[in-house]
Amino acid sequence: MTAKHGTSSRTALKFVVLLGVVSLFADMTYEAARSITGPYLALWGIGMGAQESIMRAGVAEMVSPDKRGSAYGVFSTGGFGVC
Repeated sequence: MTAKHGTSSRTALKFVVLLGVVSLFADMTYEAARSITGPYLALWGIGMGAQESIMRAGVAEMVSPDKRGSAYGVFSTGGFGVC
């Protein structure tokens, strides 16, 4: 079974992503107007996203490609255990 990605499916995907982004910014604007917690959570999310990306890149460099899946599993499980 092969998947065909035509123009209509790409347009639909772009529309769904656009709705998600608009919803995100609408929620952030609403929360920022209500309290200071929204901007703090946004900064925390940006920091966590950067940190997780860097840590996963480090795991990828330290482990051979055939053991990479197991290393990611141990890394993620260890992260839950530490927190």
